[in-house]
Amino acid sequence: ITELKFEMPADKSIVWANLFHDLEDGSVPMVAGMVFTESRSDRFRWTEKPYTSDRYALVSTNAHPDLNTNQILYSNVGLIRDTAYEEMFNTWFPSHKKTVQVVNQMEGFSKLDSGEIDLLMTTQNHFTYPTNYLEKTNYKINILFDAFADYHFGFNIDEDLLSSIIGKAQNLVDTEGISNRWAHRTFDYQRKISESQNIFLMGLSALFLIVIILLYIIVLRRRKEQMRLQSLVDERTSALADQVEKTRSASEAKSSFLANMSHEMRTPLNAVIGFSELSLGSDTLSGEIRDNLQKIYRAGETLLGTVNDILDISKIESGKFEIIPVKYDIPSLINDVVTLNIMRIAEKPIEFKLDLDGDFPNILRGDELRVKQMFNNLLSNAFKYTKEGEVRWELKWERDGDSVWITSVISDTGIGIRKVDIDRLFTDYNQVDTKANRTIEGTGLGLAITQKLVEIMDGTIQVESEYGQGATFTIRFRQSSTRRPSGRMWLTT
Repeated sequence: ITELKFEMPADKSIVWANLFHDLEDGSVPMVAGMVFTESRSDRFRWTEKPYTSDRYALVSTNAHPDLNTNQILYSNVGLIRDTAYEEMFNTWFPSHKKTVQVVNQMEGFSKLDSGEIDLLMTTQNHFTYPTNYLEKTNYKINILFDAFADYHFGFNIDEDLLSSIIGKAQNLVDTEGISNRWAHRTFDYQRKISESQNIFLMGLSALFLIVIILLYIIVLRRRKEQMRLQSLVDERTSALADQVEKTRSASEAKSSFLANMSHEMRTPLNAVIGFSELSLGSDTLSGEIRDNLQKIYRAGETLLGTVNDILDISKIESGKFEIIPVKYDIPSLINDVVTLNIMRIAEKPIEFKLDLDGDFPNILRGDELRVKQMFNNLLSNAFKYTKEGEVRWELKWERDGDSVWITSVISDTGIGIRKVDIDRLFTDYNQVDTKANRTIEGTGLGLAITQKLVEIMDGTIQVESEYGQGATFTIRFRQSSTRRPSGRMWLTT
């Protein structure tokens, strides 16, 4: 009646950017399945109403954990290039930095399988194409959004007559019902394949005897090959064992060397620190000499701390590190840590707050030196990386039978840590954001040692930070205790 003739210029592998270009220059007068967006409203002509609507969704493999919307920012998301899916995702998550462009949906599902992306932006009904039509059951809708994609017939801007005809025809057809039936249709290919295979059963039976003979020949050859492979495996296993032994010996030699060198260096360092400290106690020193001696003393203390850190790391790696439990006074320990680190404030406008939980045990039993080392590493970092603002130390506890769990929370308003650097914080000899922190002293061993000490004490360490706003380090570890409380204490400086 209308003398209209339709052709299919594209298939499932279509690149939408090319199709939009053809639609704009008139090579293609009409395209179905176009999602209406504000950026496209003036580029094309549209039917008055959509022929179907579909909810936006993020698809993943079945093995991927279920996420919430806050976790999307930390996932690799595949976006089909030049589509409404890409436009809507960038509108919702403008600061997302881990997106990967794909040409079409099938490439996106391929990248899901390979692990190149964690999520693929699509819609609920489009998700059924690989699951229902291709019978691939390895995918799931991980996050289903409340926003809908409205599918229209799109036309070249000059196709007034064609858009009018299609629009009127659409009003006469139950497009929503048809779309829903196709979206939920499944295809039982397994049954059809099973039926078609029945005609070959007789032939397969005839070939069965031949297969048995061939299998017998193959088994004989495979047995010979297995004997050859077993000999090769034994040879390579022996070589691997030799290599492992060499690696272990090299690791032990390194640890032994570091331990010996650390011990050898500590003796003259202690002498330098001791004599400089004795000299500083003299009242006859001139101002310049006293300043030089103070520099020597501080440099010696810093170098001795570095040597001790290296010695601790070498002991831990060699398996010779031991926890030595003794009874110690927690108020005295806290006082030592605060006194040691409060000098780091110097002229900086920093307010320090200490909050000790009520009924905190007065006497604990554990390795006092290592507990003090953990507290000192975290508190000193807070002061070092904070130029102004506040440093807060909060100590809590909870009883667990004859022992207690100690929770230390140290927070600051310093420079903070970038999210990409958090996973590298506890690596030996590693300092993150070295460009911004190049003027701050340190070997990068403090946090690594703290993490290992916490784990040795059956504990955990957690980090929360917003770059430029500060950081919070929380450690939780077990200690033995008596039942004498120390009471709640606040300290502000």
